[in-house]
Amino acid sequence: MEKFKRVSLGDREILEGLILSLEPCSCEMNFLNIYTWENAYDTHWCMWDGFPVIWFRKLGIILFPGGKSPEKMPSAELLKTISDTMKRAGFPVYFNQVPECYLELHPEISEYFRAEQMAEEFGEYLYSVEKLAELRGGKLSKKKNLISQ
Repeated sequence: MEKFKRVSLGDREILEGLILSLEPCSCEMNFLNIYTWENAYDTHWCMWDGFPVIWFRKLGIILFPGGKSPEKMPSAELLKTISDTMKRAGFPVYFNQVPECYLELHPEISEYFRAEQMAEEFGEYLYSVEKLAELRGGKLSKKKNLISQ
């Protein structure tokens, strides 16, 4: 098993660079959130076959260790290896924030894992600058009403 270590401020430079290079587009995959929640979730990390693996130990969650584009995604075999290794060590985990396109590119993943759509209450709250500037559409109507008030 790769050697996990607790997230510390000293890890900022390496983790921030790795995370930004993956272009994850996830509120969880940024150094500030990972570090801020370190005590609450007992957050650890390591490099595994060139991918940053972020583990929220108290939740049993590993953030998907790749990016949005196919060339920045781990193989299905790597995810299986990580999962099997963690289970053998007594830490059953599941992967969070797996992109839909990853599941489409790797249909063989169903041999190892069950993928479920994330509940809507856990959805992302990241918005583009353009959408926030214009506040068009029903999805942003509450925000527009608050600003108008």
